[in-house]
Amino acid sequence: MNTMVDYGETNIKMQGLYNITHFQIIDFDFRKIPSLYFKDSHLLKKLRIVQSNVRELKLNCFQGLLSLSDLDLSYTKLTYLNNSIF
Repeated sequence: MNTMVDYGETNIKMQGLYNITHFQIIDFDFRKIPSLYFKDSHLLKKLRIVQSNVRELKLNCFQGLLSLSDLDLSYTKLTYLNNSIF
């Protein structure tokens, strides 16, 4: 199943989105990605968080992304990536 979800102007909740393989957040005004945010998204292969105001990635925010092969964080406000985000 190749499901694409594109959220531009809504509150994003990852709970219950187990079968998603591609997910993108473009031009969204949120400041941080919380810890364990993607913990149940084991099938997610491609994640794009671009052109957003993300400034902080909490520890372990990407934990659980067992299938992830493509991560794009371009054009965000990030200045530092900690090793513990995965």
